[in-house]
Amino acid sequence: MNSGPAAIAERIQPILLEIAELAPLEQVAERLAAAALELTSARYAAIGMYGDNGRLVRFITQGLDPAALARLGQPPVGAGLLGEFQSRTEAIRISSIADYPRKHGIPAGHPDMGPFLGVPVRRGDTALGAFYVTRGPGEEQFTEEDERRLEALAPYAAMAMSNASIHERELRRTECAAEIIRAAAELQTIETDRACASALDRALERLFPDNEHVVLLWPEEATNLDGHLRLPADSSLGERLIEMSDELSHGEHWFDDLLPDQRVFAYIGGADETALIALSWDRDTPLDEADRVALVQLTDVGAIGLSSVRRRAAVMALERYRTRDAIARDLHDDLIQSIYSIGLGLQTRRDDPDALGVALDRALHELNEVIRDLRAYIHQLEQGTEGLTSTGLLTTRIGGLLQRDTPTRWLRQIDLGDTALGAHRERQLYLIVREAVSNVHRHAQADRGSLILEQDNEQVQLEINDNGIGFDRDSVSDLSVGLRSMEQRVADIGGSMIIESVIGQGTTLRATFPVDAEED
Repeated sequence: MNSGPAAIAERIQPILLEIAELAPLEQVAERLAAAALELTSARYAAIGMYGDNGRLVRFITQGLDPAALARLGQPPVGAGLLGEFQSRTEAIRISSIADYPRKHGIPAGHPDMGPFLGVPVRRGDTALGAFYVTRGPGEEQFTEEDERRLEALAPYAAMAMSNASIHERELRRTECAAEIIRAAAELQTIETDRACASALDRALERLFPDNEHVVLLWPEEATNLDGHLRLPADSSLGERLIEMSDELSHGEHWFDDLLPDQRVFAYIGGADETALIALSWDRDTPLDEADRVALVQLTDVGAIGLSSVRRRAAVMALERYRTRDAIARDLHDDLIQSIYSIGLGLQTRRDDPDALGVALDRALHELNEVIRDLRAYIHQLEQGTEGLTSTGLLTTRIGGLLQRDTPTRWLRQIDLGDTALGAHRERQLYLIVREAVSNVHRHAQADRGSLILEQDNEQVQLEINDNGIGFDRDSVSDLSVGLRSMEQRVADIGGSMIIESVIGQGTTLRATFPVDAEED
């Protein structure tokens, strides 16, 4: 049988074509191990891959059934015969493993082995791994031809393993980058410190699902790690890091003595040292660069998210304060003054029996207005402090004006958004609407009305329509004070107003105000 180079090349060519179509390193290694089994007719075959520390980081076998694999336990690390090819450039072919002087021992449950052939897989001066094939005790020895076949396959194996390793690292970098982007997007929708920490913890679980020692230390109500949230809560690594938190500064930290047989990488991120993420791994295995970068970026993204959450919380607290302040001013300037005015009106007419009845009717009407305003305040406050915004309060108060027990049925469309208009502007806008709606109720004799109040990025637009009797402004003197008051209020906040009215057809009021006027 021809066993020259041409014959060997012909034998391994279809194997190379199959390997060329594979990308994941695990699949490449499995096909290479199977190829070693086929080329040498061995009972068992394996391919080992060395890490940067010279120890085996992958050991892929062929010829062992699942039960036999389970009995082997932990894969070998490259001691004894299996580690010889880290420094050796020639093959090892022996009749019995038991006779090899530097054997390290065979673990319990390992199948009995006799003849052995090992061939190094190298790329230049770098040892990438080795082929290992064996047969049972007393079985046929491996031949020089078997050795030549594996040696012919080894350079292609080195190329395939290198390319697959590069592909694997790129996949890991892509996976890490996608997870960082996902976490950053999720943090944009989060409103509490603890929810920020939980989002980062979920990202860590997705990135390192099999690592028992990934820990997140997160400040609660503080900018340092003294007041902390530890995830997972029972992490021994987290406990050790908390004990030494006063000694840790912003940046990267490496430890060799925090956990048995483990190295630890920890990173503190954030301008105020606001978050720490730590990861441990086997002391003899280097930390993957993609994992290190992911931990750093995830910590920084989390710290930025935390800062954003706290900034939004501060803005919301300030908005609640401003709204409470506006309520206090309105209660004093509007409602209390209204009650005082009602009392004063009754007092001036108490000695005039003819005018007292009219005064009482007017006082009852005005007190109902006051009650409606108070109910609007109470309704908004009952929504809870988290929902307390000045625009929300203004919307509720205007809604209360349209719910009077009158013949006019109102349609309304109010959308003021979330941007505060400023306390002074909101008060003036409310008083303009109140005066216009009151005019409809008292004078228009309308059975239908509509109110549209909307805000965009540049202005607020108000439109009030009714289908009442209309009026001629020049001939209706008792409305002139109210109309002039509305015009003055509109001008006071930098707006403009147009009133169109047709006798017998109704009235339309349109007003526009800029959004960017200064607040009180």
